[in-house]
Amino acid sequence: MPAFGGPSALSVAKKAQKTAKKALTASKKKVGSKRLARGAVTSSKLAKRAVTNSKLSDGSVSTAKLVDGSVTAAKLADASVGTAKIIDESVTAQDLAGTDATGTMTIGVIAASICTTFPVSVPGAAVGDVVLSSFVGGTPSPQGLVIQPLNVPSPGSVNYRACNPTNTSSTAVTGSGSG
Repeated sequence: MPAFGGPSALSVAKKAQKTAKKALTASKKKVGSKRLARGAVTSSKLAKRAVTNSKLSDGSVSTAKLVDGSVTAAKLADASVGTAKIIDESVTAQDLAGTDATGTMTIGVIAASICTTFPVSVPGAAVGDVVLSSFVGGTPSPQGLVIQPLNVPSPGSVNYRACNPTNTSSTAVTGSGSG
């Protein structure tokens, strides 16, 4: 029996052993988010590559957190950059697909005040392309005729319309064009 009615040495030792067991068991358990104080996990405490894409919530990485040059074209989803995000006058003809396509246009005689539609073989033209044309290599534009590209009905073929707004028949024309 302890002096002065306090706990015995044996009961103190048993209580200490029980507390130590609890502490040991608790230390083997994972530390969940409920057990962490706000701000307790800092960058310096994370192992390299510990935070992966699957552990990031949507929208959790802001622009300020991206390293300059880290977002490349390969990392952009198709159609993810709209015209509002393109710097004015930064897109040139060389940036557009198909700008180097050429074809030879042959236009027969067109009667006065008549329009005709005709196909031109243009390798590289694709269905859905918007066609802009000009005559190249010193080929003059046919005098008196109004010529406009219409559409790409099939790969490698562009439909054109030629109109003769004059009072006389046109002459036949052959020339190279670029689109």
